[in-house]
Amino acid sequence: MKRIFLFAVLLIGCDETTKFLDDLNEAPQINFTNNPDEPVLSDSIKLSFKNSQVRYRITLKVTDKNRNISQVIYTQLNGKGTLKQGGVDIVDNNISFKRDSSTLSFDYEPEVLGLHKLSLKVVDSFGLSNTVSIQIVAFDNLIPVARLNFTRLGTRSRNEYELRGGESFDRDARYGGTIEEYEFTVLGKILSILATTDSKIRVVFPDKTISNTNIYPIALRVRDNDGKWSTLIEREVNID
Repeated sequence: MKRIFLFAVLLIGCDETTKFLDDLNEAPQINFTNNPDEPVLSDSIKLSFKNSQVRYRITLKVTDKNRNISQVIYTQLNGKGTLKQGGVDIVDNNISFKRDSSTLSFDYEPEVLGLHKLSLKVVDSFGLSNTVSIQIVAFDNLIPVARLNFTRLGTRSRNEYELRGGESFDRDARYGGTIEEYEFTVLGKILSILATTDSKIRVVFPDKTISNTNIYPIALRVRDNDGKWSTLIEREVNID
């Protein structure tokens, strides 16, 4: 009888100890280093198939006051891509971390256009957890926009004009897009200028066109660093 009573006391003692440890334990934390108060990171990335090295950097901080982090779990919720840590693909949640505190850096490489959703969850030995989510929109190259302006100079001739394309822009400049070439069409000729050289040309128009008018059509299109051309912009120069 004494043995049965002692065994029961021991069982009660273990349960109380577990409850005591549960009460002391706090859930581990996971936060974005750039914005630790936000549980969701939303951003976009230009997926240029000309450049196969498109990566989105994700940096997180995981901490646990009780020093008992047991897992960091990655889940792909939407889209198709690869998450890497130190250049190594994350497979079966082989994420490296320390039990008390770690700064984790990942590179996400989207493989398709559209919305990509993924989550990262930190779990401790008692099953408590916290989660952050990442939402990335991968978009294709946006074609540039041409802007054509002109001004009468009248230095070499009263019909001397300057045609300018400098106000043209690439709509995805934030993601590394740039204008690389200006292609002017004037007097029946195409004149191409690399952006590294200039964005304007000077032209002296004849007094009259072949059709005996003083109105000259001009046009411009621009090319971005992904090789895409803008829509052709056309204007007219009226020689008074």
